[in-house]
Amino acid sequence: MRRPFFSGCPQIGGRGALLRNYDFAPDHCAATIVSSPFLRPAPPAGTVAPSGPAGPDTPDGYRRVHDAAGFTVDVPRGWRRTQRTGGVFYQSPGETSLIQIFRMTAPDETPYDALKSADRSLSGQPGYRRIRLEKTGSGKAAAAELEYAYTSPKLGPRRVLDRVLTGDEGVRYGVVLADPADRWLEQRARQEVVLRSFSAPR
Repeated sequence: MRRPFFSGCPQIGGRGALLRNYDFAPDHCAATIVSSPFLRPAPPAGTVAPSGPAGPDTPDGYRRVHDAAGFTVDVPRGWRRTQRTGGVFYQSPGETSLIQIFRMTAPDETPYDALKSADRSLSGQPGYRRIRLEKTGSGKAAAAELEYAYTSPKLGPRRVLDRVLTGDEGVRYGVVLADPADRWLEQRARQEVVLRSFSAPR
């Protein structure tokens, strides 16, 4: 059965190729479907990305990363970097929490419309519940955010924050945080750090 394509969750494409996910090991990703800056050679899976000097607003417990994919972001210390067809992932010890950053491949789609499509596709996931879908500003290019819950076969109840924003030169990025459902307050604080520090220079 052909399954839909959506942002921030397991995705199955043509011939069963896994496109983007955070519930399975990286070696389950069977094919590269699209080309983007995130598909360039990367440090080996499970390595720590190079760090630069902490920024003046980098909080305790975080480090500033100048990622090989071309962006800068503050991530929790001790989180490991992997790179897959779905973008760049920073995962906690035990891999129960993650930050996923990827470049959008539909440049004509607004952030809000991209997340509306994701919401429709996600509705078939076990236990899926949309918590909110909203713009964070005004205008077509304004960032938008989808917050939802679902049940992962591997990890149990999950809470996800999926933010789509417009970076330099109109390039759009997805910034996803996924955590156990009972850690949503911690997740919200972590998202604030990630989004405040995120930049993708020209």
